[in-house]
Amino acid sequence: MQEPPYNPDESRSLYQDEEASPVRRKMSSDVWIGLAMIVAGLVVTMVSYAAASSGSGGGRYMITFGLFIFGIIRVVRGLSSR
Repeated sequence: MQEPPYNPDESRSLYQDEEASPVRRKMSSDVWIGLAMIVAGLVVTMVSYAAASSGSGGGRYMITFGLFIFGIIRVVRGLSSR
């Protein structure tokens, strides 16, 4: 008697991995987008501070709290969906 050409348990686990793949992609996407938002916030803040501090009379600069906060939320959401 020959064994079947596939193992039913393996085919089930392969199917489960295919279902988990979009979740992993979403998680990874959330983490990377969140990190990009945090970095963008840091860059904008540092560039505007450098421009403001280079003048003799001082100046105004931006602290981009929104990018920091939403970036952190996005990273946490991506990491917690494991």
